[in-house]
Amino acid sequence: MADERERWALILGASSGMGQATGLALARTGYRIAGVHLDFRAGLAHVEESRPRSSPRAPRRCFINMNAADDEKRADALDQLRARFDR
Repeated sequence: MADERERWALILGASSGMGQATGLALARTGYRIAGVHLDFRAGLAHVEESRPRSSPRAPRRCFINMNAADDEKRADALDQLRARFDR
């Protein structure tokens, strides 16, 4: 019997370097990506280009632009993710 559960990966630093490479690799294998990244206005165009694209294998993704080292912002991001997954 096949496992029909959705597979999600939470990726910190999802817009560049190892975080970006990991997110893209996991998306290609069917994972949905929840990515956290810190980019300023000038870098946001690159973020849009580098996000894993939706595909039949991984049709959904969620990205949050914030500083994961900030306790309040991290709590807000977790609330956003929780709300998304509660739907």
